[in-house]
Amino acid sequence: MVFLFSSWVISGDIDRHEEIMKKLIPHYNKIEGLKSHRYFGHFAGQDMSPWGGRYEMFEFENYSALESWFKKFNEDKEATRLLNEAMALTDPATVRFSLMSERNRELWLERK
Repeated sequence: MVFLFSSWVISGDIDRHEEIMKKLIPHYNKIEGLKSHRYFGHFAGQDMSPWGGRYEMFEFENYSALESWFKKFNEDKEATRLLNEAMALTDPATVRFSLMSERNRELWLERK
């Protein structure tokens, strides 16, 4: 598994940002290759805000699936328009990305 984490702080209209994300996230989910996606409020941590911090987690089977997903996402004009609109309401100095791959899955704890 490969995980992409992204975080940012909203510096503009929070309600408008959330409206845009509600329209954007379905675009993520309809593109083949995305195994799972989570969207969180992020209120504590480096450069975070108690009200405007956001955090996303994307899960892919492998790097190839991630690369293919990004290519397809960038071809979706409406999705890229919405992403640009959402990012215009963020503080660019707070945008962070991390790319991780799984290790020792047998050591993970997962309860159903």
